[in-house]
Amino acid sequence: MSVVCRVLARVFASEAGGGNPVTIFRTTDPLSSSIQSSLAQSCEWESVVTSPGNNLTFFMPSGEQVSFCAHAAMGASYVINGTASANSSVEFYTGDFRPQIAKVDTKSNEVGLMMDTVYQEVSVDATPLLLQCGINLEHVVSSRNLNASVARYKTLVQMVSVDALHKVSPPTNPDAFRNACDNIDSTGLYLYSKSSSGFECRQFPRNSGYPEDPATGIAAAALAVHLHPTYRLQQYNIYQGTAMGRPSLIQIRNIHIGNDNNIKLECWGRIEVDLMEDLKI
Repeated sequence: MSVVCRVLARVFASEAGGGNPVTIFRTTDPLSSSIQSSLAQSCEWESVVTSPGNNLTFFMPSGEQVSFCAHAAMGASYVINGTASANSSVEFYTGDFRPQIAKVDTKSNEVGLMMDTVYQEVSVDATPLLLQCGINLEHVVSSRNLNASVARYKTLVQMVSVDALHKVSPPTNPDAFRNACDNIDSTGLYLYSKSSSGFECRQFPRNSGYPEDPATGIAAAALAVHLHPTYRLQQYNIYQGTAMGRPSLIQIRNIHIGNDNNIKLECWGRIEVDLMEDLKI
């Protein structure tokens, strides 16, 4: 029998009740893939298993394993760091066994994920996705939009105003929306609009078991990199979850774009822990 520490947390929380929920399962003993998948299926949102050596495995609520999940990695880093001193660094490993770094500030409860990856973008026609959400095309800056990626492709679509953005409804036919995403190799629709304090965003995932995501780190990072040649900001404030009543703030800092679209950036957010308990498996 193994004892697993289960932590319920919210990442990118900007106000009470905000942030993207994640369940972190921390174990000192290796768990079989079937047990890990079963634990994931007990969760309403994404989860991550932290195994000995700070190896992280990411899951959707369906039990499907995915290559990476930014907010789950940040939540796991916060738990791994524990009560260590402020401004600590946590090194962790994912499926490709490449070490990654997160900075943890225990005074402000903030975690910054250091991302060193490749940015990719390709033009797509997002009209089928927009129609699945009942979006009036007059409320979209252009129907020719981008699939952009720092980890997995998200479809970026600029809305004409924040008001138009917040009036959008999630897809009513999940299967049709998933098929529309698959047709353009997208893992979700990421809507955005410029606001007075940054960029207001919403994400409708391809097939996550829930209709809308309150905060999406990899989508926010891809959006910031896409916008960077125009705005050249040191920090991009990406607000998400507002329409859901889960206000979230993702801060993308210090973008550096090198040769062949190699990028380095920092993805920061505040962590709130709601529950910590031991489970016997």
